[in-house]
Amino acid sequence: MTWRRLTWVLATLASALLVGRSAWQLSGSRTRQLFGELVTRVPVGDSLIALTFDDGPTAYTDSVLAQLADLDAPATFFMVGRAMEQHAEVVARVVEAGHELGNHSYSHRRLVLKRPRTIRSEVERTDALIRAAGQEGEIFFRPPYGKRLVGLPLYLTRRDRPTVLWDLEPDTYHRDAAGMVRYVLDRARPGSIILLHVEIASREQGRLALGEIVTGLRARGYRFVTLSRLIAASEELGPRRTSLDPSLRGNRELPDPYVCGSTAYPPETGGCRERPEWPGARYEAQEAGPRSPPRPSRPAAAVIPLPRTRRSSDAS
Repeated sequence: MTWRRLTWVLATLASALLVGRSAWQLSGSRTRQLFGELVTRVPVGDSLIALTFDDGPTAYTDSVLAQLADLDAPATFFMVGRAMEQHAEVVARVVEAGHELGNHSYSHRRLVLKRPRTIRSEVERTDALIRAAGQEGEIFFRPPYGKRLVGLPLYLTRRDRPTVLWDLEPDTYHRDAAGMVRYVLDRARPGSIILLHVEIASREQGRLALGEIVTGLRARGYRFVTLSRLIAASEELGPRRTSLDPSLRGNRELPDPYVCGSTAYPPETGGCRERPEWPGARYEAQEAGPRSPPRPSRPAAAVIPLPRTRRSSDAS
């Protein structure tokens, strides 16, 4: 293989890796996507906030329902279709309690680089189960793991449906209940969408934090509504704006999260290292404290010109 051909091969591989990395980061972005409407937080004229749960129904959903009943707080449950079939009676109790159902796909697979028919099946099979449970009105869709790239946003756009994500995810960044509560109370804003995984067995700390999150936000003047009510309140102010709108950028009091690999970390963590996965969780931010100050740069070395050697050809 000639040097020129080897250089071309290496450049092609480097370009492919760069494109692949960029695509993977884009697939998990909370502020950008290639097509359609992306909702992470909505502009509202009142202190409204939405509580959303992913990955149910499970054996723990009833205990969450009991908590919500005691707190008199509505929520939106993004459910997995296969789990709905296995826990149909639990789904019925969620609807009877006045909560809202959302679509979290049928099998909870990442819908990135999937065939159009696979995406259609994942969405529409769960839509049918939600309708059968008695849900009326718009059904909102949240991608598994928040991942999407081309096919899923295009499918939703053609059906005039937004991609719904979140702007607060306490159990991604904290394992303990106190940390989750502090995270939400410090960052909540009108129109925020809170994501919790309290229906998963390993998320006991999230279930412990739920009550304090609700009471703490209420003490600050927030009112809890379902996701559809939150978006309806936004539409009353004018045409629906999405999280792609520049006026909604930076939906935290802190700067936008930066990305380390495929994981978003809040800037105050000061670190970009990933911890090992713990059961049922994605990588957590490492609270490493402030970064160490940069080393002082060395002064540039002085360049001393060497005397020019006189050659015989220089003689006049």
